[in-house]
Amino acid sequence: MESAKLNCDEIRKLISAYVDHELSPEKNRAVLLHLKECPVCHNLVLEEVRIKQAVQQFGQKMKAPEHLKRKLREELGGVKIM
Repeated sequence: MESAKLNCDEIRKLISAYVDHELSPEKNRAVLLHLKECPVCHNLVLEEVRIKQAVQQFGQKMKAPEHLKRKLREELGGVKIM
């Protein structure tokens, strides 16, 4: 089955899902085909990847305060929170 061609507006709506590997195989192929032909959308994907990596790295440095962990444990019924 051939993937439908997507335009830039459609691609922009799918970038986050594409980067997170949440698209169906058919939709993923269609995005990939577009990205091979469109440097603007390709750069938007690279930017999205960089942003997600930065957020992930920053999030690893952050620790929840003990009082918040305690409150969450109480709310969640004793579930272990890192």
